[in-house]
Amino acid sequence: MANKRGVGVLVISALSFLIAMIVFFHSSSIMPSGGKVKWLGELETNVFQSYYLAESELLYLDIIADQSLKHVISKNKDLTEEECLEKFKENFNIRLKNYDNVYSRNLTINDYFFELKDGKVIGLTNKELNISKPGLSYLFKPNFKTRYKINCLTNNIQRN
Repeated sequence: MANKRGVGVLVISALSFLIAMIVFFHSSSIMPSGGKVKWLGELETNVFQSYYLAESELLYLDIIADQSLKHVISKNKDLTEEECLEKFKENFNIRLKNYDNVYSRNLTINDYFFELKDGKVIGLTNKELNISKPGLSYLFKPNFKTRYKINCLTNNIQRN
């Protein structure tokens, strides 16, 4: 007798679940929506995509800064730190124009403040770049610091 009651409860539960599902899906198609339907994790995916795009731009800037510094050291000897920094700016400006062609950011050499600290070139800017996705605006500053330490007087470069 207990088995028949268990089967009865199971059948009633299953039927109730099916009826609830049918009513839910039928009413959800009739009710007005509050806007575009977002899938689970859609906003989180946009955050990660924006972060990835920003990081790829920052990596691009780090690489062109390192290449500019290597170029200055390989082509020039016996420069003072100020002369070395000026040559770096000239070379970096050429590569920064290519960055602007790739990413269309209107970032120029005039947006940067450069300093040579502990043998590394640091580029700082107050300009914020924006990556926009639906429901998200990701801001970042395209600052950089070279991976290499330089000594312009001895024409020496060291990776740090």
